[in-house]
Amino acid sequence: FITILSHDLRSPFQGLLGITKILESNFNSFSDNEKQFYISQINSTLNKLYSFLEQLLLWGKIQKNGLVLNYETCYVNELIAESLSPLTISAEKKKISIELVCDKELVAAVDKERISIVLRNLISNAIKFSPVGSKVSIYGNELNDDLIMAVVDEGVGISEEYINKLFKLDEIISSIGTDGELGSGMGLILCNDILKKHNGKIIVDSKEGKGSTFTITLPKINQ
Repeated sequence: FITILSHDLRSPFQGLLGITKILESNFNSFSDNEKQFYISQINSTLNKLYSFLEQLLLWGKIQKNGLVLNYETCYVNELIAESLSPLTISAEKKKISIELVCDKELVAAVDKERISIVLRNLISNAIKFSPVGSKVSIYGNELNDDLIMAVVDEGVGISEEYINKLFKLDEIISSIGTDGELGSGMGLILCNDILKKHNGKIIVDSKEGKGSTFTITLPKINQ
């Protein structure tokens, strides 16, 4: 596990070191636009690293049983929309349309902050592995006493062998997205653990080249 984490942290740091070396050596010869470009690259990489470390810290807290969930009743449609909002720029960059289908009156008692982390991870992955011009659909509904949320994409899909490794800590595999996006492989493991804390689960339905569906099931009212 430590070896995998070290590898995933090493690559972005190598990129940062390369960019800062270029800036140090050529700062005075660069135009303002060139400087702005390199600074934006540094900022983007640092934001991704910070997000990864936050996920890692939260996952560690769960392992130590130190995570206390803060349940509150919310409208599911609003929860999904709020989780989706930070990802719209990534979708627009790849010309991916986002469809949200959820009854506006559907409510559930969840830890909004933690379920938002799950939704952002799943939606981000859907965008990451979808081709330019495709569609990502997000559904919210209820079945008996359960809340069901699903993220469906038209992307590259996942092999059966890989599906079986998605939630295994000792077999973390990070994949490159359709536009070269990088990932740590930790996101789905964190999602799975958050859902377990909610007495919920996640189901993956996917085939290579046929897209993927990640379905969350959790009680509408948690105790």
